[in-house]
Amino acid sequence: MRIKRAKKRNSANTLYDMYKSAEDLYRFKDGYSLTQGVFDLINGEDCDWLLDLIVDEQSKLSCDVQNWHLKRIEGENFALLCINEDGEVINQINDISLRFYFDDLFLTVKKKLICLPIESKIYS
Repeated sequence: MRIKRAKKRNSANTLYDMYKSAEDLYRFKDGYSLTQGVFDLINGEDCDWLLDLIVDEQSKLSCDVQNWHLKRIEGENFALLCINEDGEVINQINDISLRFYFDDLFLTVKKKLICLPIESKIYS
């Protein structure tokens, strides 16, 4: 009898979780700034559209710290979830169709800063 194992998901954060000190910040739109890690990620993976989507959703949200999770549902179908500090999903966008190599990507928004989760404690 063969045991079927679940396919391991590949996360963009595994590749980009190397930022451990304060670096330059980059201006984005609507007064938002990006950390070096996010800047490198959007340029390396061509996913600036994701940041546009997150910033566009801000008018619907009222919390200062948001954890965003882009996750593959199946094939090229993704969902984008926004989770508050209490672990509650406060916003969700489904049926995002795109070609993206990774199965998961996690970003954090702290007030007007968009960072990788590993960078979130570096910037207050």
